Amino acid sequence: MIELTMSPTARRSSTSMNMVIAALFGLILIVPGVVMVAVGLPLGWLYLALGPVMIGLTALLVRRQNGNSLLRFGDGTYTLRGLGREKRFTVDDVERVVTVSRMGLGALGETHHLIVVGRDRRLLILVGYMWSIEQMTQLSDDLVGRGVPLYPFPQPITPAQLRAVDRRLIPFIQAHPVASGLLIGLGALMLIIVILLILVFILVALS
Repeated sequence: MIELTMSPTARRSSTSMNMVIAALFGLILIVPGVVMVAVGLPLGWLYLALGPVMIGLTALLVRRQNGNSLLRFGDGTYTLRGLGREKRFTVDDVERVVTVSRMGLGALGETHHLIVVGRDRRLLILVGYMWSIEQMTQLSDDLVGRGVPLYPFPQPITPAQLRAVDRRLIPFIQAHPVASGLLIGLGALMLIIVILLILVFILVALS
């Protein structure tokens, strides 16, 4: 059996990437919190507190994920362990393996990917911030050696272009980050509006 873990360099890259994302979501909470406090709404202090809490919790979870991450294969079964439950499948579940040499992740830059696709869903996706090219090559060689077709993308490609090839290859939120960000922002705005309306209703009822 072959067991692969994240290298120290990959752990640093993963931590940096996730902390940038956490900081952005923290700002989504902090900015409306500042506005609420400025207009005299006590709920704003909760938003101001949740931002740093989210960033701190992300740091703890990323550290745990980096320490627990393990990729095991070698006998026709494949196991990936991370922060959540283990992902496990066999070579019989695999339809093809896709390697991407360069694909961007928005402001985080370009990196390599390996994607294992089943008959009706994506079984596994490995990102270069966590796994090296050498580690991905070991996994793809093992799959190809067991008869799994390999589909390489050596040229640079965008997430949207890759999803256009096959929707199973990449999640919508990664393929369309702008649209996903707008939807998340709209959802956050609607939540704030609902909370404000509830507060107004309570104040009117108490007056």
